[in-house]
Amino acid sequence: MGRFQAVEPQSGTAQNLLGLSDKTVTAIVQVSGDPVTVADAKAGRKLSPAQKKQIKDQLKQKQGPVADRIRGAGGKVEASYQSA
Repeated sequence: MGRFQAVEPQSGTAQNLLGLSDKTVTAIVQVSGDPVTVADAKAGRKLSPAQKKQIKDQLKQKQGPVADRIRGAGGKVEASYQSA
């Protein structure tokens, strides 16, 4: 199953559903696509500055709508990364 572990199904209650709570939560959202450092390693050679910029721009295009939805739901986007 990869990096995540399966959990047993639970009944929905205010105690186990964050959407029913008024507490602040922190979430990390990852969009599809390799960051620059991973793409660079997979290429087997150093990417040119133009290639790196293209990858960053593609990731920003994917991140933008997600960030907009988070803000629209009252959330706050702390940071976004394309090179990590």
